Amino acid sequence: MRRTTTARWCAAACLALVGCTPGPGPDGPTTPVTDGSPTAVATTPVPRPSAPTASAAPPAVLVRADGTVVDGPVLDLGAARRVRLGTDVTHVRDVPAEPGTRSSVEDLRPDGSFLVRTVDAAPSGDGGGTLGALREVTADGVRTLHPPADDDVADRLVAGDARRVDAGIAWVEPYGAGDENRLVLVPHGSSRARVVVPRSAGDDRVTALARWGAVLADGRVVGWDSAVTGTPAPPGTDLRHTPAGDDVVETRCDLTGCELALLTEGGRREVVLRGPAGTWAVVSDGRHLVVRVEDGATTWGVDMLGGTAVRIVGELFPSSMSDGRAVVEDGRGVVVVDLVDRAVERLGTGEVVTVAIAADLVALGALGHEGAGADGDGGDVLRWPRR
Repeated sequence: MRRTTTARWCAAACLALVGCTPGPGPDGPTTPVTDGSPTAVATTPVPRPSAPTASAAPPAVLVRADGTVVDGPVLDLGAARRVRLGTDVTHVRDVPAEPGTRSSVEDLRPDGSFLVRTVDAAPSGDGGGTLGALREVTADGVRTLHPPADDDVADRLVAGDARRVDAGIAWVEPYGAGDENRLVLVPHGSSRARVVVPRSAGDDRVTALARWGAVLADGRVVGWDSAVTGTPAPPGTDLRHTPAGDDVVETRCDLTGCELALLTEGGRREVVLRGPAGTWAVVSDGRHLVVRVEDGATTWGVDMLGGTAVRIVGELFPSSMSDGRAVVEDGRGVVVVDLVDRAVERLGTGEVVTVAIAADLVALGALGHEGAGADGDGGDVLRWPRR
């Protein structure tokens, strides 16, 4: 039996960043869906892949595909520089939402466009009544996207992982306890979605979206024409899939340790890192990657192409990443961690449930448990430049 985990996040998750002493991570990471300008939607934490008992000695440290040991300077999350709204960070626009609803920003782009999902601030808990609405917000206005007909709507949960893709706009709709889902797509020129992958469980579940298609729980890929290609991972392999810009990072663990590979169009697989059991990818923008090693004993920020890395001191579970900058909400405000310039900045905002980053824009969603007020303000898009 193959053990798998999902990288999908629910819109109401609260992610944690604690500087500056390393400690064990939570039960699992959270993971964003992303695109060419990555953004992600928060979801509930999921268990990390179990660490099998090794019969062969695994690598004791994180190494690149060519065997080079990952090493670099320290980036201390406890040394965050405080920034101010109005001077260091400026307001660009509000996130639209109906009064009494909570909003989750997904697929933020550098041009300021995004997708936003709204749900009742005090959901009824009756399944279909809490699905909310998904809208695309651009400079030209706002349009509502409609899901396909569904006989199981009462069993469907709040959908997530929405993003613009080659064929239109796609998202994943989970069911029941979240161990089943379906993949839907709104084609270009339409506002009504069609089913790409019907309600599925086990190895046929969708675990991550890419620009070119989706990845299933067993490592196969599916295109927007519903064609499934690729070879399933061997039985007994632990898999995790993390959105990474246009592509997906796959963490594959077996008795010899863990291997991280970039999955690209057509299911091509390029190994980028290897580590001991308990290694997994947290978030990626397609080039940069945050990795936890040995069940959270060490966290690295790795440039997969440039050969550089930083060792992160503190716990970092970002919800989104773009151009080497990761963003996380920690209960007191928003923190941006720059792996390229080795800088950490914090903006005090109070409670924010979801955050996303694309280039120099940061989006905040679902401000407060009471939801949007009468003005329909469901959050903010901010301009947060590099210094």
